[in-house]
Amino acid sequence: MTVSFVNAGLLTLAQAISVIMGANIGTTLTAWIMSAGFSFNITDFVWPAFFIAIILIYSKKRKIIGDFIFGISFMFLGLGTLRQTGIDMDLAHNQPVLEFFASFDPHSFQTTITFLIIGSILTMCVQSSAAVMAITMILCSTGVLPIYQGIALVMGENIGTTVTSNVAALTANTQARRAAMAHMVFNIFGVLWILC
Repeated sequence: MTVSFVNAGLLTLAQAISVIMGANIGTTLTAWIMSAGFSFNITDFVWPAFFIAIILIYSKKRKIIGDFIFGISFMFLGLGTLRQTGIDMDLAHNQPVLEFFASFDPHSFQTTITFLIIGSILTMCVQSSAAVMAITMILCSTGVLPIYQGIALVMGENIGTTVTSNVAALTANTQARRAAMAHMVFNIFGVLWILC
């Protein structure tokens, strides 16, 4: 969206970079919200929230609040379904999955780079770092994926998510392409900073 705003002349490159930095920080809120879903059964709250949201949607004064609650409820419903699917798949006792992750040395730098690349490629394909992040959190919470490999996946997801803005910038003007490139460079720099 930021790249489109720069392309339309609504934001300067400097403003776009500020928005991108803020969006990167704000994106961490999604992970925190998702992690709350692993502490308790979040779907217990979804149906009452849906009911309240539908009532508010038909209220003229509180329609926006109803829309917001409805959207958040859908996100929690999706997260709860994904979490339950992970539990139903019984990944902690799935031998091929366990063997796959056990085949990597968790203390090797090469393993970190491998999982960083896997996270990038998965996010490039799915084009949603939040979806891949949810899968990573499920794998870590079930004990299938060691935490350091999960962190490497998340770092890769952070890089892979920049592909969407770079694809959007392919047909855009020079400033928009620079904004997309700044997004990628910023995320790569963050990953390199953590790796070093």
